[in-house]
Amino acid sequence: MYACSNCGGNLIYDIAAQKLKCQYCSELYDPYEVTKEHDGEERLEYDVSVFSCPQCGGSIYSTDQTAAGFCSFCGASTVLSSRIEKEKRPGFIIPFQISKDECKKSYKKMVRRAVFAPKELKNSKCLEEFRGIYMPYWLYYITQRGRVSISGSKSRRSGDYICTSHYDLNSDIDVYYKGVSYDASSSFADSISQTLGPYDVKKIMDFTPSYLSGFYADTADVDSSVYDEDAMNLATDVTKDFLEKKTIVGSYNIEDTDETLKNKLNTCIEQADRAMFPVWFMTYRNRDRVAYATVNGQNGKVVADLPVNLKKYFIVSLLLAVILFLLLNMFFTFTPSVLLQIVSCISSVVLLLYHQEQVQIDVKEGYTDDKGKEFNLKLKQQRRERASHEAAAALGMEDAEPYRVVLKNKKAAKKKNVNKTSADTVMIVIVSAIIISAMTMGTSEWIRICMIVFIFVGLAAGIKSIVRSHASGGGTKAVWGMISIVIALLIVFWNPVNDIYYYAAVILSIAAILVTIIDLIFRYNILATRKIPQFDYKGGDHRG
Repeated sequence: MYACSNCGGNLIYDIAAQKLKCQYCSELYDPYEVTKEHDGEERLEYDVSVFSCPQCGGSIYSTDQTAAGFCSFCGASTVLSSRIEKEKRPGFIIPFQISKDECKKSYKKMVRRAVFAPKELKNSKCLEEFRGIYMPYWLYYITQRGRVSISGSKSRRSGDYICTSHYDLNSDIDVYYKGVSYDASSSFADSISQTLGPYDVKKIMDFTPSYLSGFYADTADVDSSVYDEDAMNLATDVTKDFLEKKTIVGSYNIEDTDETLKNKLNTCIEQADRAMFPVWFMTYRNRDRVAYATVNGQNGKVVADLPVNLKKYFIVSLLLAVILFLLLNMFFTFTPSVLLQIVSCISSVVLLLYHQEQVQIDVKEGYTDDKGKEFNLKLKQQRRERASHEAAAALGMEDAEPYRVVLKNKKAAKKKNVNKTSADTVMIVIVSAIIISAMTMGTSEWIRICMIVFIFVGLAAGIKSIVRSHASGGGTKAVWGMISIVIALLIVFWNPVNDIYYYAAVILSIAAILVTIIDLIFRYNILATRKIPQFDYKGGDHRG
């Protein structure tokens, strides 16, 4: 706690004044003039109060002694255990510029446009859950210096020929990038941190712990090397874009690949510094899932997970369906066969969306789109394998567990690849068979044939969804859409005289579409929310 020299009250960082303010006498202090004696002596570390959630193990820290009654990561309302620890001192910090009231206004403006969002995300009680948290980031200093030789070309037409001339473009360059940033927390999803940026690093300040007074901070647990390639690739892309638009090189076509160009430009990371960036953070918890709402504490940009309320969705959809039905009835007349094919095409669209969502869920739940989380999981796995090896060595036996883990992962990867290959093969064979049949028939009803081809594409997407869902251990409602499509195709090719068969198939298809859409919304809510995070517990009672 930082004490006021005037009355001894607690000093909290005031966003409006950009200074430390006493909660009792309102005296203002420069953050760099108020330091704890111990913190002033330690240049590489400083003391913080670490609050640990007993439910998920997540940790946040603060320079205050205030007991925290919430967990920012799992949304649990609980008294968090605390302890005193030393944290590595960041080099820089961007102080909060947006107040909590301004944060709530920005969020309300965004969520007002989210028609299908749950009402809990819009009420005033939910808005009060916003907490100011400093998120750890890596700041990269990247240079591109020296003599470079880039491969370029120019093309011109000469009669019926296109003549291409190749050149070596030689020059000396001296380029540097400061402030390329990536988050250093595995608990802060890359998809959020990258969308929440960019921060204006021109307003960055030298770090002092007093800036944290009144706020919380997340722990940095991702090594800077994780984002080295991303940072250098970004610098290469910006330089390439500059060369193509602003220099004489722009009159040539650059032939080098991005990887080759990165090496030719002598792209190098000179330094990676620790920094703290401000984020207003809120957690919405629904059973075993959480949704995060974040607001950039510097410019007010909002990034939020927005699940869909099923009741709101169907009310609005029903109204739109009635209006669309009346409009179509006024201007178009469909035969039962065409109507069945149209409904089957809609079912195919739903199955394609279903498959797309399943792919995105697999990516998100497997953290393959989050390098920080993936790094943290690999680190934990390595620690477990090392502990297993040491325990086995102490007992004088060979440690076979790491080998079993590797073998299991290889078998799972092989099975996944086989499933993907078989599903793709089925899709190609089905579509090819339909197209060949259409060519053989020589019919002029190409629209009808194209509709049938599209229906088979949707059918193949449904097969892929079931295979993928089965591999991940989940159920799927896509099978109902597939059954309705198969029945519709059989009736179309059978072409019965009695229209009752067509209408029965239409009703079955619409019912299957509704079932699939309901499951589609549930899966979207999985995609729009996150698993409750689980952290490593350090054990013991850390209550202060």
